[in-house]
Amino acid sequence: GGLGAGAADENVKGVVALFSGVIAVARSPASALAVIRETRAGGPFTQTVLGVTMVSDVLVILLFSATTELAHTLTDPSHPVTLSGGHPAAAAAHLCSIFVPRVAAELAASALLGLLLAALCLLALRVPEVPPLPQLGLLGVGAAAFSAQGLLDQLLVPLGVTAPSLEPMLACVITGFVVCNGGEVFTGRDERRQLEALVNSSMHPTLLFFFTTTGLGMRLSVLQHTWPAAVGLFVVRLAALYFGHAVGARWGAMPHRLRSFGWMAYVTQAGLSLGLASEIATDFAGWGPPLKATLMSVIVLNQLVGPPLLESAIRAAGEAGGGAGPAG
Repeated sequence: GGLGAGAADENVKGVVALFSGVIAVARSPASALAVIRETRAGGPFTQTVLGVTMVSDVLVILLFSATTELAHTLTDPSHPVTLSGGHPAAAAAHLCSIFVPRVAAELAASALLGLLLAALCLLALRVPEVPPLPQLGLLGVGAAAFSAQGLLDQLLVPLGVTAPSLEPMLACVITGFVVCNGGEVFTGRDERRQLEALVNSSMHPTLLFFFTTTGLGMRLSVLQHTWPAAVGLFVVRLAALYFGHAVGARWGAMPHRLRSFGWMAYVTQAGLSLGLASEIATDFAGWGPPLKATLMSVIVLNQLVGPPLLESAIRAAGEAGGGAGPAG
């Protein structure tokens, strides 16, 4: 299919595998919270699920940033790097000499962007609470996050300077962290509740544009060729979640009663995964769109079966309705 033809090069095949693995790690905090609220769940199992889901998504964004820079390095014709060959040590050293500075520059630039966006976000929170003024201010901050790369390129490229890559999702994570945790330090006020309310009130138009553009990118002609790979990735991810949870539960001394179904709580995927898949298609025009179509099919499958599995796991743990079942 299109994906197989676009991934003939060995380096591209490796990059495709890395991106598929990174997207597979992503969860859906929003879907998990929706199921937990619907079931009125509470207890140690529910708190563990929330904690793992939140932390894993932050790690996924970091992994995605590093993988994107590695992909640019491996597919950059001006710095050819061969993963296979007679001198693997030399190839690895050459790869690291290019890849590590790029990742460091991207993380530093994204962190600075996050701090700048945090300042803009604090200004947006000072806008008079007359709808839709605060919502437009917050949407403007989001637009700045995703347009910063283009602006930076326009400023630096004419000067002969290569602009560092920016990861807008990582910058937004830093923005939220700074605003919610540093608000009292910088402004003397608790900004968490105000920002949460503003985000919730701005969510509907954002989701409308996001999922509309996501649907526009789903081409049936491509899905006809990629569905076997999508089903295969879906099954492999379920198996990996089962065995990975078994190992982690044993190391973490999770009660035996929870080990058999705990993996079911981590299947759901949604917005973050779709956003990362869309970034792949944007950054890598040749093989990115077919890979995006495949990954989106996997994400849809996970979103269909994930919430019912999470609800079943919560009920099996005895935590639906706020009651924690026996740990033994």
